[in-house]
Amino acid sequence: PHYQHQKKSIPDSTVLLDGYKLHYFWETGKAELYNLNTDLAETKDLSRTMPERAKMLEGLLHSHLKDINAQIPKLNKDYDPATDPALVKVKKPKIKNKKKNRF
Repeated sequence: PHYQHQKKSIPDSTVLLDGYKLHYFWETGKAELYNLNTDLAETKDLSRTMPERAKMLEGLLHSHLKDINAQIPKLNKDYDPATDPALVKVKKPKIKNKKKNRF
């Protein structure tokens, strides 16, 4: 799986074929499909309008991962977003106004 910590994304795997790109999100089981020939920025998810292609690419992805004996992420039932350091904002200490230097 692929993580983009700076974007606070969830783990996903991706497959590319014939200009189409499918993202499979492990935590939700959701897939998103994009046509990179017409939508390089991945703004229009085609998984609902092209479910056959999405299912075919998802099958290809899972088959490949099985063939290479990839480690598949498993849901951590003990996970608590309230304690996730990537999600919890750290409070910065307030600095009292320093006395201005007088020359």
